[in-house]
Amino acid sequence: MSAQSPIIQGFRAQQVGADVQLNWFIPKGLSCIDMQVQRSQDSLNFQTLSTVFGICGSDNSDSPYDYTDSEHQPGAHRYWYRIYASNGTVVSEWISLPYRSFVPGVLLLPSNPLIGDGMASFTHLSAEPLMLRWLNSTGQVLEELEPSASGQFLLQRKGRESGLYFLQVLNTEGMVLDVQRLILP
Repeated sequence: MSAQSPIIQGFRAQQVGADVQLNWFIPKGLSCIDMQVQRSQDSLNFQTLSTVFGICGSDNSDSPYDYTDSEHQPGAHRYWYRIYASNGTVVSEWISLPYRSFVPGVLLLPSNPLIGDGMASFTHLSAEPLMLRWLNSTGQVLEELEPSASGQFLLQRKGRESGLYFLQVLNTEGMVLDVQRLILP
């Protein structure tokens, strides 16, 4: 990980559908020159995706920034991002993001088996509300969850026993849109 910068703070990345949304801010009273959003597939070789030219920051308030990365390399499963500014004197800590393939209508699991808690995602091309239903191996409904705004569901083990589970994504009429098997070790 690179040295942490006091100038670039709150740096985070989140996958939203096929895109990766980056957010950060520069605290009140701090500044830098020419911020570059950079991405790497190996945490070493960073390429510039976009540049914010000029003086960044403000004397009067925190200055928020965001960037949407919509161009991904085929086969890449993890990306590293950083903010590089003031000709390399200000470099944010890099952040790593596991990238999941974007497949509309398919529930994507964080890992299977699920070791700890994780975030599953479902991209639906309609704006209708969705629900995720946990079922045990006999089909008994254990829990129903609503997604966050970005179509992601927090999967929590919550003391569930090891075994096979099913996750169903349903629309408001109760129609099952996808089912995935999930193993808890």
